[in-house]
Amino acid sequence: MQSGQRIGLALATVLAMASAAVAQEGATGMGEMGSPTARPFYVGLGIGGVFGVSGGSGSGMFRIEEDIGYHVWATGNHPGLFVGLLANQAFRSDYVWADIDARVGFDFNVYDWGSGRLLVTPSVALGVALSHFSFTDPWTGTETSDTTALFDMILAGELRAVLVDGLLTVWFRPIGIEIAARDGAGVNWDLNGGVLFNF
Repeated sequence: MQSGQRIGLALATVLAMASAAVAQEGATGMGEMGSPTARPFYVGLGIGGVFGVSGGSGSGMFRIEEDIGYHVWATGNHPGLFVGLLANQAFRSDYVWADIDARVGFDFNVYDWGSGRLLVTPSVALGVALSHFSFTDPWTGTETSDTTALFDMILAGELRAVLVDGLLTVWFRPIGIEIAARDGAGVNWDLNGGVLFNF
């Protein structure tokens, strides 16, 4: 199976799970946590790795993520639509990457267990990125460096476990397709996990 087909299959899986959650909305109820927007504001951190897919230059990088946002619209027992800012920094010995993106997504509630929820969260983020490459020739000592600004887009699908009566969310993002473009385009796969604190 080609990489494009795998990406399409992964996104279709997330959308299918979200559609099933909406279809079951009337039967699942609100659970014991009350309103899904009782704590609409969130801030969070994540860590993970970056892997090159097609022309991506970020393979083998360690990644740190900061996330802030607000749920603006809920439907039924789904926390619903959120907007926010997403910032990432990735590193390896000769390369540094940083981006900041405006993000929009939707939290679908797929399972309640009293004091917690399991969410499926598709999202898209658009913004700008800076990449910096630096290399020193071990033989001549000559240093070569370059800094480039790029358009950045992230298509993501997450699993979120909302815990402690909605105060804490633990998330895992198996789908993180990052497309960076300037003269051409490169694609990286971001595999991240982290926590959100809800207020």
